[in-house]
Amino acid sequence: MKNSTWFASIGIIITAAMLLAVITGCFRKTSPYRSYTEETFEAVESANRVEQNIMQEILMDSANTGDIRWTLPADWREQETSGIRFASFRSQTSDIETVIVGFPGEVGTLEDNVLRWLRQMEANVSLPLLSAYLNGIIPRTNAAGILYLDVDLTEFAEYGRDEAIIVAIIRFNDQSVFIKMQDERRKLVQERANFNDFMASLRLESSPSAENKPSSKKAS
Repeated sequence: MKNSTWFASIGIIITAAMLLAVITGCFRKTSPYRSYTEETFEAVESANRVEQNIMQEILMDSANTGDIRWTLPADWREQETSGIRFASFRSQTSDIETVIVGFPGEVGTLEDNVLRWLRQMEANVSLPLLSAYLNGIIPRTNAAGILYLDVDLTEFAEYGRDEAIIVAIIRFNDQSVFIKMQDERRKLVQERANFNDFMASLRLESSPSAENKPSSKKAS
């Protein structure tokens, strides 16, 4: 009789534990306040490793952003490049570096890339806040007809270590081109106008405004 009571007690405990696990699992899946923390960022961690390693070789062999021309803001200076960088500039005023990176094909979705950049910022952003931000990104077109996405993450600096990122994403000739600034939020806000001027100056080699211009790797 004692054995029967003991087994019955064990059964009740196991059943209660299973119910608790199910309830807890359901809450975790349906909570509207889930954040993009370490667990979420693991899904895009492999993209970081690919960008830092394998893509260097792919870029040298396949990517070609040579059709892009630009005019530099007055206090930007071009720097030597290496690895996956196609071009690099540094502001003489803010000391912020702007880099151009090109990859063949499509490199992840917009959400994938934004998650990766938020991880670089160490910013823990809630799902509702991030979803609203992604839905608000509208494609822009400059005077030369170049279509791009403007991803300004300065508003999320307060959720991390006060570092922010601004990126313009361009898709053309079956390539993905990223024009990126990363630094303290305060400095990026100050440099934003120059970044806008740079984006406004971009044109393709076939554009009439690009006539008599030197190689796209040189400032004009």
